[in-house]
Amino acid sequence: MKTVSRAAVEVGFIIFLFYSNLLMGEFERTGIGRTRGLEWALADVFTVTNFEIAVVAAGIGYIMVELLRTRLWPNPSRTPATIFVGQNQKQDQNRNSDAAARTEARPTER
Repeated sequence: MKTVSRAAVEVGFIIFLFYSNLLMGEFERTGIGRTRGLEWALADVFTVTNFEIAVVAAGIGYIMVELLRTRLWPNPSRTPATIFVGQNQKQDQNRNSDAAARTEARPTER
């Protein structure tokens, strides 16, 4: 159920981006939405044909993202964020051990 809800959210977000892009296009310099208004632009953008295109494009986009996600990061616990954080922790540990080694190597001043 978790994967179905995640897929629905991702596909819904892609559809939202598609429609927002179409609506912005109606109000560009050459778009007729500037002269005819928002109501006309909404009616022009929200059509059955545009919805079909949005659903197909969102499905393809979701499949592509999932393929990349499974091929690049097959282990879900090793996402780019955890890999980056892990590298920073290793660098911090190395810096701390180097600093401790330098401190121990210095002769004490009296």
